[in-house]
Amino acid sequence: MGYQLFIALRYLRAKHKQAFTSVITVISIVGIAIGVAALVVALSLMTGMHNEMRSKILGTRAHITIYGGTSNRTIENFVAIRRKLLEIDGVAGAAPLVREKGLLQTRLGNEGVFVHGIRPEESRGVIDVFDQIVLGDWSDMTELDEVHRRRGLLLGDELALKLGVAVGDRVYLYTLSNFALSPVGMLPRPLIYRVAGIFHSGDWQADAFYCYVPLADLQRTLGLGDAVTMLQIKIDDIFRAAEYKVRIEGVLGGRYIFVRTWIEENVNFFQALELEKLALFLTITLIVTVAALNIISTLIMLVMEKNRDIGVLMSMGATRGGVMAAFLLQGLIIGVVGTVLGALLGSGLSWFLDAYEVIRLPGEVYTITQVRFYVVPADVLLVCSVALLISLLATVYPAWKASRLRPAEALRYE
Repeated sequence: MGYQLFIALRYLRAKHKQAFTSVITVISIVGIAIGVAALVVALSLMTGMHNEMRSKILGTRAHITIYGGTSNRTIENFVAIRRKLLEIDGVAGAAPLVREKGLLQTRLGNEGVFVHGIRPEESRGVIDVFDQIVLGDWSDMTELDEVHRRRGLLLGDELALKLGVAVGDRVYLYTLSNFALSPVGMLPRPLIYRVAGIFHSGDWQADAFYCYVPLADLQRTLGLGDAVTMLQIKIDDIFRAAEYKVRIEGVLGGRYIFVRTWIEENVNFFQALELEKLALFLTITLIVTVAALNIISTLIMLVMEKNRDIGVLMSMGATRGGVMAAFLLQGLIIGVVGTVLGALLGSGLSWFLDAYEVIRLPGEVYTITQVRFYVVPADVLLVCSVALLISLLATVYPAWKASRLRPAEALRYE
């Protein structure tokens, strides 16, 4: 860049009499650094939160769910349909499911639950609950034993805590479809289970309200025969769910019209997260903008102090464009230093907050209980680009004013 870069670097090293200008320069750098760091941390927080929630949600839910499109909303002959689904390239697993609302009761109280009737061997390939069991064993789930009258179920740790039960304890499950005739009329008849396992998925809703029972039990209780209410599917690439949905609908031939992806099931939730991320980006960008105003102050004061120097330069042949470039470079250097320091500070702080799990959340509000920070290089690059652009724009007016000085007027009173 020649003499322009030399002048820009020279003016950044202010002499003693320009100490005030130097202080403002430092403040400008610090302000930009803090703004960039805050923006990097905020985006890392939202990205980590988004990824963590998606991971937890998909741990207990399918990537694609098929709902019965018949009059009674059930899927008949699901065994043959499951076989066809597994033949689709990229489908990693498929499992039948019956879901019903119910009530679990123990001697310490009762809680409303979502009852999931599953085949453990098949559901293991679709959801992660079986790998998240902290007490007991999923293999102890048994169907009705007419001799010992025992069934095994799985439930979340939050639900187990509220019910005050441990592995092996007896629980009573009531559903709206299980009634028996008594002398006083129809009364709900409980299904007696023992706790086979307790899981912790990290998804607060699942941990607090989900329980899993053998599929045949729930089919018999609801009078479904061999039918199920839905099929859960796991695919290799979750971000191609819409593409797989079309392929699955083609295989099913339109008999089951309700095919929904994990994105469609949680569209409002993830849209809200994206909106929060955008709002954070715009809000904290204002911090960088305010810090960039200090660059304007710094350069305007410098132009006022360097009137004579500018006049001398222009009388020696420096062009107006060269003078403007020198001051543009000075402001850009301030922006680059502040941006780099901010990016490093923000990335380091994000690593610290993630490594030591500093931020924890109420699970009943945010679904997850702890926040992960995930630094995306593309986000950091975007933040740095915006900060540099703002810094560059902040230098345009002072640099233009410097280039408009007339050498004769600048040297007249010297």
